[in-house]
Amino acid sequence: MRESAHLLHGNDVELEVGSPYEEEKESTNLRLFDFRRLSLLLLKHGILSFLALASSKVQKRHEYTAALDGLRGFSAFIVVTYHWFLFFYDMNAGYIPGTEHAKWTNLPFIKFFTNGIASVAIFFTISGYALSYKPLKLERAKSWEKLNHTLSSSVFRRALRLYLPSLFNMFCLSILFWLGVNEPGRQHIEEAWLGAGWYPPRPESLGSAIGEFIRVAAQLGNAWTWDAYRPTELDSNMWTILTEFRTSMVLFLVLLGLCKVRRTLRLALFTAAAFWALYGGRWEVVLFLVGSVLADVDLEADSRQMDRAGSTGSPLRHVLIWSAITLVGIFLSSSPLSGSAVGYGSIMWFGKQVYPAEPQWFSWTLGATVLVYAATKANFLQRVLTSNIIQYLGHISYSMYIVHGALLRIVAYNFVPFLWRIWGREGVGYACGAIVGYFVGVAVLIPIADIFWRMVDAPSIRFAKWMESKFFVDDG
Repeated sequence: MRESAHLLHGNDVELEVGSPYEEEKESTNLRLFDFRRLSLLLLKHGILSFLALASSKVQKRHEYTAALDGLRGFSAFIVVTYHWFLFFYDMNAGYIPGTEHAKWTNLPFIKFFTNGIASVAIFFTISGYALSYKPLKLERAKSWEKLNHTLSSSVFRRALRLYLPSLFNMFCLSILFWLGVNEPGRQHIEEAWLGAGWYPPRPESLGSAIGEFIRVAAQLGNAWTWDAYRPTELDSNMWTILTEFRTSMVLFLVLLGLCKVRRTLRLALFTAAAFWALYGGRWEVVLFLVGSVLADVDLEADSRQMDRAGSTGSPLRHVLIWSAITLVGIFLSSSPLSGSAVGYGSIMWFGKQVYPAEPQWFSWTLGATVLVYAATKANFLQRVLTSNIIQYLGHISYSMYIVHGALLRIVAYNFVPFLWRIWGREGVGYACGAIVGYFVGVAVLIPIADIFWRMVDAPSIRFAKWMESKFFVDDG
């Protein structure tokens, strides 16, 4: 039952015999008490953060780019939800009548709100759109010097943008793991659904902790291979960073090579490149290229002063059309990671023809395409995504994604077992512990992600721009 979880978390990491935790059981109660006190403090600040953002005005860009920020934030929150409940349940299965997976939470549409890996497809499609938008806009204006500078700047700053925050977080984790932050919860691993196969081991010394970080950083920076790397030693969620980086480089190369090609031919060549990537099983490249094509389509609509609603007729017809389109995207993005499920038999069959090793990415690619396209049009989905709370999640989305893995693990394996001792670990008690723990984990996560955003993520962006200003040659 746990094999499907390893598709996300990578290869098993065996726990060493004679774990340091065995020698420190006497201090567990004190550490657990400290953890509870810290959790209550962060819970208080988390509630205050939610109340503050609900009544505040978050700075927005154009409605359609703000909607993509909101979609990114909402998708990041789905990833958080997925990873939390993966500690306690099999979140990768779909609805199959007559089996243990015949749960209402696995039904199409409902599963969308917990289908975290499908949200990665949305991330990558948005990235392709965002990275292409300005270069394509400059291409349309025939501003070749500015286009050259923009692409050069994007290539120069991309690694700094992606790696500075993530590596800082992983360096901190390597030190915290050596200090034993994971050890109090290690005794509770087998009480949950997701077992010890991926739980990070404790480094024996500060030197080994730093050495492990350096090795992981080198692997995450290895853009010369397309092999997947999931750093279970520190944080398996960081596998997307390397994927984002090398796929961004492919997108920049395609944009540079085709920037002076006439639009009709350029779209045809982009489509051909996407099919070539699809044939090679490179779903991430397909997603980036699809995002770029969507940006091109929206720019063409802007140039013709077309309504981004893309629909004419009565308001009721407009609502019905975009409701149907959005529901199609949600349905496709609800496709499960493992096995067949009600409603997805034909889609899974097509997926196996396209991506034999990972057929689920076919449905997720279609779903991400539909949802990103819908988000950039004036409709009810855009209004939801540009609300204050969703916009706030968009601002902290990258920071939230970076810090959530280890943080949720600490809460899951310390606080939830405490609740189980009160309510019991069977039936309703098990579910209540997981659900209440989820809300506590989110309340702890939000303020920490906010701090990380302001103190690490935003300064990393400014540092990358400063580096560019210092080292780029003046055009004059």
